Amino acid sequence: MRTITKINSDKFVQRMNNELVKLGAIKVENTLLQSHFYELPTRGGKLYVRVDEENKYCFTVFTRFEDVEKAKTLNLRRMNEHSGKFNFHLGYLQPKQAIDEILYDLKKLV
Repeated sequence: MRTITKINSDKFVQRMNNELVKLGAIKVENTLLQSHFYELPTRGGKLYVRVDEENKYCFTVFTRFEDVEKAKTLNLRRMNEHSGKFNFHLGYLQPKQAIDEILYDLKKLV
């Protein structure tokens, strides 16, 4: 199995975080989890977003809608209709390609 280099993982994390802010996401510190995440306002309500900082086998962004019922109105095929999770796990791509794929979906929501 092909692994992602630390350099590419770091590039992905930094660039993805920057793109989230450009998209309108607000950074929220979480002292309990010792990590940070973002809140992105969307047509389906607030979307919580966390970029995985240790991408070893695939580039991962975890997301979950706050209001699952409202998010269901968006008819997202990949969204878990019970939990509101709408995660991204992309392997075999360069950091820029993975970011472009994720942004393609996120931009449709805002």
